[in-house]
Amino acid sequence: ARQMGAEDRFILGIDMVKPVQILERAYNDSRGVTAKFNKNILDVLNRRLNADFDSGLFEHVAFYNAEEERVEMHLRATRSLVVNVKDLGLKVRLREGETIRTEICKKFTKASAAAMAAEAGMKIERWHPDIKGWFSLLELAAAKRKG
Repeated sequence: ARQMGAEDRFILGIDMVKPVQILERAYNDSRGVTAKFNKNILDVLNRRLNADFDSGLFEHVAFYNAEEERVEMHLRATRSLVVNVKDLGLKVRLREGETIRTEICKKFTKASAAAMAAEAGMKIERWHPDIKGWFSLLELAAAKRKG
């Protein structure tokens, strides 16, 4: 906001809060595409940091956290294990059922979007929602500074 002039606008796309079953079905798709994407994180750690994660020992878990207005993705250990991340000199000990949070996908209401904009020193000038109101483009402007 500090870098913006009076006529400048910032366009931001946001994912709106929607029914829980819609959100959770999207992140737990029947074809397992999201689960494969999530488990790929372990493969990247293995390649980049010389780790020895066995992705077959983890299951994909995704759920909507209503209090935080976000979908969380986790990988849950299917048994107790120790993973070595050699390039960091790190041993990761996981108990059966323990999770690694891998992603947070924030969802917004109009109120939480306005609060986020205000925290960034901005204000919402216009909303451009899709027909269902599940996604929105926001047109933001810098809020007027006092003093």
